[in-house]
Amino acid sequence: MPAVQEYNWSASGHDCSLDAPVNLSLPSHQLLNGADLMRNPGNGDWHTSDGTRVVRALTSHRPTGRIDTLLARRDWLDERLRALNSALVLGLFGERQPRTTGLTRWREYSQTAGFQSGHEPTVQEQLTRIRVNLNP
Repeated sequence: MPAVQEYNWSASGHDCSLDAPVNLSLPSHQLLNGADLMRNPGNGDWHTSDGTRVVRALTSHRPTGRIDTLLARRDWLDERLRALNSALVLGLFGERQPRTTGLTRWREYSQTAGFQSGHEPTVQEQLTRIRVNLNP
């Protein structure tokens, strides 16, 4: 199952009720559905019925932009994946472009990671390649 599901709204098109884009990342529906967790609307944390925080959403900033992170307690995640007979898969795909006026070269990258109940997480080596614009 996917680790997260993301929602993005660009603030353009037919509904322009907000002047800025909206982005939201949540743990996947398959992971949370039926887990009997309660979400704290003030901070994005998910708790069990006894009040134990098991999933936490964090946002921070660095010079290159905003960072959104979802953290889950390993013991809870391990048990939940075991109950669902599932594993998590996370894929990272993107590109890095130089901040120049003419885009002639850029780097593409991809990486995957996974977590299966009862096993250590696996992280694949990051793959990168240089792309060249043949028609600048």
